[in-house]
Amino acid sequence: MSGPQVLLAVLTVVCSGVVAAMVAHRLSVSRDDRAIRRQKLEQLFMAFSGFCKLLVSEHAHYAKVMMGEISYNQALDITINRHRSDEENRHYETIRMLVSLHFEHLKEYAGQVHDVRDRISTILGAFKDQYKAGNFDGKEYVGPFLDALRTVDEVEKRFTQAAREEARRLMGSRS
Repeated sequence: MSGPQVLLAVLTVVCSGVVAAMVAHRLSVSRDDRAIRRQKLEQLFMAFSGFCKLLVSEHAHYAKVMMGEISYNQALDITINRHRSDEENRHYETIRMLVSLHFEHLKEYAGQVHDVRDRISTILGAFKDQYKAGNFDGKEYVGPFLDALRTVDEVEKRFTQAAREEARRLMGSRS
């Protein structure tokens, strides 16, 4: 073998080694990125599920007030006596952060749960005003209120399905 042939052989070996290292690095980074996104998706799932459960549990007893089974003060006592962790208090912020930074395509579910939260608050606010004015009969509010609480469950189920699809996509994606 002549000098140029030896040089060409050495360059071929070196270049193929560099290319192999680059491919291995890219695959490793891609795998790490998918693992991080999956971890963030799991955090989003836990925050979304936790927020939905909290939204229902924090408000469900007000239906009893509307039906005249307990007083508004008793409902407030139930709410006050339920000790929430710092994590529970931050579910909604966690949802907003993870959707904004990592899962923009899941934004519709965050919007839906936000809208139903507002609907629950509006119904409860109207009933509270009526209650404060001395009219304790809230039967007209019970149906819409319970419908709103059921909507929380429906939104959570739709989100869960979308999160499963995203998890499958992350596990199957090859970048």
